[in-house]
Amino acid sequence: MNRLKFGIQWIDEMFNGGLPDNKVYFIVGDSGTGKTLLSFRFLYEGLRQGERCLYIATDRPPYSILNPITESFGWNLLSLSVMDAVPTPSLYSTVYPVRDMTAKGEIREVSNMNKNIEKGELTFDSLQLKLELEYEERKYDRVVIDSFTTLKRFGVEEERRNPVMAKFIRFFIEKGSTAIFTDNGNINSLKPEMVISGGIIYLSRTIKRNSDSRSLKILKARGTQFDPEEKNFKITDEGFELLRQKK
Repeated sequence: MNRLKFGIQWIDEMFNGGLPDNKVYFIVGDSGTGKTLLSFRFLYEGLRQGERCLYIATDRPPYSILNPITESFGWNLLSLSVMDAVPTPSLYSTVYPVRDMTAKGEIREVSNMNKNIEKGELTFDSLQLKLELEYEERKYDRVVIDSFTTLKRFGVEEERRNPVMAKFIRFFIEKGSTAIFTDNGNINSLKPEMVISGGIIYLSRTIKRNSDSRSLKILKARGTQFDPEEKNFKITDEGFELLRQKK
């Protein structure tokens, strides 16, 4: 069993050396807890190891996320492949020069896209079909879908949601990829994800008048030992910094 690291020592240690590969994981938490940033750190570490990595954006155009992250942390994401699956037309102007696979299945340099892109319908089936075509040309070691919440909302009728979600997750496992889905919500809303995922990382954030505290807790990690203790951390210019635990 291979293990894929985040490149953040204390998180990798919580997973006994990294995420077991060829599984689908969820990073769950409310808005602003650091889900997208942590998923990008996972992709960045993969690129550093020479792996093929794909980022699928369903909430916001990818350049609006890539630019702030690269400027803030200096991570080199030039070889990252990106699919823009946002279900609305997006105007590309000043964008980060990464390979972009649009919702219509095309791959191109984002820096060359300077007009409105007509987006296709966002469903689990249409997205999986485009990925099937993409995987015929190249295999991806690491994939991030940001966010799964949007895909659930637009991608399937509620009565079909669980079996369709399970089929979508099996796609990545069958292709030999390790995928992370970001998901908005709380612990009480995770019943389907708890059943179908290989693991769940839960992020929380509490903002008070003079403090901003964040925490990370592993709720599930199938097939490996893990540290279930909640860890407090802060986000700095260097990334995710573990805080001294209170005794």
